[in-house]
Amino acid sequence: MKLVDQLRSCASEQGLGDASDMLGIRLERRKEYQKAIAVFHQGVKNGSSLSASTLAEAFSGKQREGDMDFLNLSEDPERSSRYKVIWKYLAYKDYLQPKVPDLDEIVPLPPSPLPAWDGKIAFQRWFEGEAPPKPSEALMFKLANQAGVRVDNGLDLQTG
Repeated sequence: MKLVDQLRSCASEQGLGDASDMLGIRLERRKEYQKAIAVFHQGVKNGSSLSASTLAEAFSGKQREGDMDFLNLSEDPERSSRYKVIWKYLAYKDYLQPKVPDLDEIVPLPPSPLPAWDGKIAFQRWFEGEAPPKPSEALMFKLANQAGVRVDNGLDLQTG
């Protein structure tokens, strides 16, 4: 493996989606499809919409050898659909920098069977969930006094 591939592999394992994309494309061009699939899968975990789109297309069964996104996979409409749902969320909410650490619980790589799924990733459930409860006035006064600031505006008690 060339040094650049080693660096991209390391960066991918550490959570950099762009590194996963670049390494996956390189492996795809070399026809190292199994490695490319694993790298793109890691890319989705890292929050890469490109990796999700690539796997959605690869599992669609529409790609032929030589086509972009061809990874020599059998058609699997349900896997393709799940990657598309994830791709849309990652692409449309990229400003939030979402990650998909629960990907193996949503769409594990074949030959693992697909588990039931509610259509949302863990980040999405967290982001769309309820806000934490507002702290009590007593707690706010206690914390403000400990910090030496006024509770109403956050200014220093001495100068504020």
